[in-house]
Amino acid sequence: MDAFRQSMLRAQMGKPLPGDMQGRSPKAADRASDMVTIGARFAALDRKLDTLIKMLKGPGTNHHLLPADVRHVVALFFGVSEEDLDRNVRVGDMARIRQIAFYLCRTRTPRSLTEIGRAFGRDHTTIRHGVRRIAKLRKTDIPLDDDLRKLETQLTEMLARRMAA
Repeated sequence: MDAFRQSMLRAQMGKPLPGDMQGRSPKAADRASDMVTIGARFAALDRKLDTLIKMLKGPGTNHHLLPADVRHVVALFFGVSEEDLDRNVRVGDMARIRQIAFYLCRTRTPRSLTEIGRAFGRDHTTIRHGVRRIAKLRKTDIPLDDDLRKLETQLTEMLARRMAA
């Protein structure tokens, strides 16, 4: 974020100072007040950047899972590669495994359907369909429910390790 902060400071410094009109240099007496103005701008911009950085990081940066975490755990659990989760394959168990990953991302991360879709290279409607399908099947399919419970336990343990670190 330091590069971002520096570029914002440079952009802010490019604005004309109040005493500098039409390119004329300020008088020697005004230079001190201009330096105060510059210092105030730096302080205000620094506070704005800190706020922006906090917003981008989100609340409790280390206290939630990411779609990448879910992808990793699901791929290991089912013995597939993470690249397989991105492929446009609808045959076999890959579609179901991918939908399980969608479901876990939706229930275990604070991400929106669109953000989850980006993580898998899919549209948000595809994610919604997969989440609804797994939620419905979970109620009737005992082996699927068992797998989901095991995966949720692994994700909970991953989150606990992350929070402890």
